[in-house]
Amino acid sequence: MLLACVVNPEAAQKVQEELDDMVGNGRLPRFADRENLLYTNAFVLEVLRWHSTVPTVIHVVGEDDIYDDYLIPKGSIVAANIWNMLHDAKIYPDPFSYKPERFLGPHPQRDSRDICFGFGRRTCPGRELAEASVFITATMSLTVFDITKTVVDGVAVEPKIEHATGAISHPKPFVCSIKPRSQKTVDLISEEAY
Repeated sequence: MLLACVVNPEAAQKVQEELDDMVGNGRLPRFADRENLLYTNAFVLEVLRWHSTVPTVIHVVGEDDIYDDYLIPKGSIVAANIWNMLHDAKIYPDPFSYKPERFLGPHPQRDSRDICFGFGRRTCPGRELAEASVFITATMSLTVFDITKTVVDGVAVEPKIEHATGAISHPKPFVCSIKPRSQKTVDLISEEAY
């Protein structure tokens, strides 16, 4: 989520504007605010799609199956390429660009949660917790902080978009600037902490 904010500052700013309009600056966001935060929800869906935490899901075939005229025998191990599904240009045009707007409007693109958490009987049992965690992390962070590129000698440092590979994918370390949006947000953090 932090990397998404740093390399897509316009999207992060839109989330901040929506939070300011819908929640105000006198309190932190709550889960009850979620239904009114349309752009913020789209931002979260795009975080989940853009760089999925779990790039592949492994299943064991329970019975013989035919797929595109290929026999998949019972007991075969099948890996669902989640990353590829979430970057399929037929489903998500311009798949390598970060575009929360793809999930808004009268014809939104496919909900990324339908893919990134697996599917069928093997859907991630922690789906709701994971999704809620991304939502509350994004809303709390962007309510009180500006998350931007680090500036060195007057020049913004462009972070490399690199991810560790393996069973769990996460961004490789990168530099960024995280600063309170205002003195009011500093006070809000202090009040909420106690």
